[in-house]
Amino acid sequence: MSNTEQIAHVRALEDGSYETQPLLDHLHGVAEMAQSYAERITDYPELGEIGYLLGLLHDLGKYQAGFQRYIRQQSGLDPTLSGWRTPHSPAGARYAYDLTQVGGNQQLLKILSLCIGAHHRGLYDDSEWRGQVVEPRDTERAVADLVRGLQPEASQLEELLHKASLDKVATVWNELDEDDYQLLVRMLFSCLVDVDFLDTERFMSPDKSFARQNAKASLKEMRAQLEEYVSHFNREGRINEARAAFLDQCRSHGRTAKRKIYSLTLPTGAGKTVSSMMWALEHAIAKGCERIIYVIPYTSIITQTAQTFRDIFGADQVLEHHSDVDIKERPDEAMEYTKLMTENWDVPLIVTTNVQFFESLYAHRVSRCRKLHNICNSVVVFDEVQMFPPRLLNPILRVVESLHYAFRVEPLFCTATLPVFDEDILSDTNRIGHEFFFLEEPIQEVVPYDAKLFAPFDKVRYHWDPLRLSTEELAERLIEHESFLCIVNSRNDAARLYTALQAQEKSGEGLIHLSRRMCSAHIQERIEEIRRRLKAGEPVRVVSTQLVEAGVDLDFPVVYRAMAGLDSVMQAAGRCNREGRMAEPGEVYIFSLTDGTNALGEMSWAQGALEDLLDRLAQQGAPQREEIERYYKAFYNDVDCFDNKKDKEVSKRLWGEDNDRCEELRFDYETASEFFRYIEDQSTAIVVPYGKEGKAIVKKLQSNLPLTRQEYRQMNRLTVSLYEKDCLTLGSSISVSESGIAYLTNDKLYSSETGIQIIDQTLIFMGV
Repeated sequence: MSNTEQIAHVRALEDGSYETQPLLDHLHGVAEMAQSYAERITDYPELGEIGYLLGLLHDLGKYQAGFQRYIRQQSGLDPTLSGWRTPHSPAGARYAYDLTQVGGNQQLLKILSLCIGAHHRGLYDDSEWRGQVVEPRDTERAVADLVRGLQPEASQLEELLHKASLDKVATVWNELDEDDYQLLVRMLFSCLVDVDFLDTERFMSPDKSFARQNAKASLKEMRAQLEEYVSHFNREGRINEARAAFLDQCRSHGRTAKRKIYSLTLPTGAGKTVSSMMWALEHAIAKGCERIIYVIPYTSIITQTAQTFRDIFGADQVLEHHSDVDIKERPDEAMEYTKLMTENWDVPLIVTTNVQFFESLYAHRVSRCRKLHNICNSVVVFDEVQMFPPRLLNPILRVVESLHYAFRVEPLFCTATLPVFDEDILSDTNRIGHEFFFLEEPIQEVVPYDAKLFAPFDKVRYHWDPLRLSTEELAERLIEHESFLCIVNSRNDAARLYTALQAQEKSGEGLIHLSRRMCSAHIQERIEEIRRRLKAGEPVRVVSTQLVEAGVDLDFPVVYRAMAGLDSVMQAAGRCNREGRMAEPGEVYIFSLTDGTNALGEMSWAQGALEDLLDRLAQQGAPQREEIERYYKAFYNDVDCFDNKKDKEVSKRLWGEDNDRCEELRFDYETASEFFRYIEDQSTAIVVPYGKEGKAIVKKLQSNLPLTRQEYRQMNRLTVSLYEKDCLTLGSSISVSESGIAYLTNDKLYSSETGIQIIDQTLIFMGV
């Protein structure tokens, strides 16, 4: 290799020699792939020209002499050189911003500059981009240096540049809505960083690159697998007949549906998971979509859906992307493939969480943004949409609408209680200065309401007159039932009620506690125990927080639900007589604890909206569509956080209060990502000594021994998130390892029944 050759990467070989990747080869390879990716993110393949230029220019700063010396010295290729770190992204970004010879549209050139300047550090705030790229004299000198280094290959690069034309892209630009500009920059940025990683990986880590080529089923093959799976369904009986009818309707509708935003509002127990997948596959194939993404509220309810899909399509075809992926008994090779796929979502079926999905769409960091372009041209199923947090509804609905209209995303909202997302619910109020972003077009139903088909799912009697009971009185009432599910509103209420039930003489066996004071592994084991006891017909008495309300298939004869929102009560009712096997309807009671935790914020508003509706609800009857809509309108009119300070900051920095910000692409990506937090609470994750794995990990943390890769993965399922006041109460029973991981030191404070015991250590010391 000539010492004057411009190189992008250097790879050390096992025999002590080195292999280099010519810089022009890297630029050309990234350009070609980025073009193909950018062509698919919208209905305008002309945007591939921007992708091509992004790839061609992204590493142009590596032509600086200082960078070439640095890479040779640092890699060991030529250790005699005096190399120093030479940033290459700002120089390439400035070069692109001044590149008027390929178009002249300053907006498009700014997109090139924004993405190139950010492709290692993440998307900038506008002022930071100007301070790093446009204004510094150092950047001007770096551009002059790269131009000198470019001379041997300038003619080849110029020829490639002329292949791209931004003239036709400028026409497309005028077709796009200004509100979509900020997301377009993200998507193009995503195309660039993913391709840059892939081309670099192909040269630097060919084994890892090869591992990505795992066989992936086509959507048509997956449809055939699903048809085989449902062909064995039992269609006898009113409930199974209705489920089959819903499935048939979803199949037919998916094939013929136009590009709109749809909802699937089936009653609980109607087979929504499989029916929604049937619709998604049919619709994806009909519209030429590349993948299906299931977005689910919490990790605690994602496992069941993912397992259903694994049963249908096989484990290798389902990518779970969330913190609680269970690696137990899975070969490390399979986990390595899963890790690779979570980087860019280049698979046909992804199951992920609201946190991962929406925070990625508002993120600025490279690792979070890398997968975004693979959301485009997909069917996205949002499960249990009633659980979207009201304080984030504006940015959530705004980005869903943008994905649909500009980026070929086909959304499906799944729920038994569809919120009012497509009406200006605050228009008739006097809430001056408060805004609600509602969807522009009405949401269309996949399965319209049919009284005959829905009737078999009226399997419970609602007792709408709330009981007012103390914890002791509630325990005395509950213990009269051989099996029950009682859902309360807080961890403290669950612990207190569980203790009160234990004290009852007739408490018997099968008493189980569920709350987020238990780690995910513990919760999952308890849920499996509940299912086993229910299937065997054994007594099972469950006290739980709302973590079992959605997405967990349980079937109790009676359910008690602490006063909450109408959606929560109906979700709880979905755990009652779920399969309709009882001769009489199941019983659902709502109650208020006179000595319970006071509701605050959203819970308080939800309770108030339901209380206002109680007189309108038919005694013992299930709420109808009109009553559900009335509830949400009342709830949203009480909610005081649609336009909270953080939400306003996100909107201001990505869309602005005038048209100039969008038109001039003055976006503050980094600041907006800091304000958009799906989970707002300031909790601390504590590793707990649950089971053999938990005890072993805590022991290693105490000894400051390094954890293995498998232990790090296990650790996600062995943590409990505690509020600051609880951490302070536990005091010295919580320690932090040298690597910054908090853990519970006293294993006696983790109960096999109820999880972490929040006990004031001062009182124990005083003998109280």
